Amino acid sequence: MTTKSEPIGRLLGLDEVAGRLALSLHTVRRWATMRRIPTVKLGGRVLVPERELDKFVEARLRAARSDLAA
Repeated sequence: MTTKSEPIGRLLGLDEVAGRLALSLHTVRRWATMRRIPTVKLGGRVLVPERELDKFVEARLRAARSDLAA
C-alpha cells in the first residue's frame, strides 16, 4: 500500500479494471466489496489506483514451468 507522502497516481473505474483483467464487471465489483482488490471511494464511485492494480497482478504472477519441452 502507498504511504501518505506518496502520490496515489491514476485512478481506474471498475469497468476499466474489468477490461484490463479480462474479467466481468460483476467479478471486479464483488472483489472490491470483499476488499480483495485495493480501492478508493470518492463520493459514490469506487476506484482502483493503477499502481495498486499492477501490484495485485504482479503478486499473483507464476513462473513458467522449465520442465516442459519448448
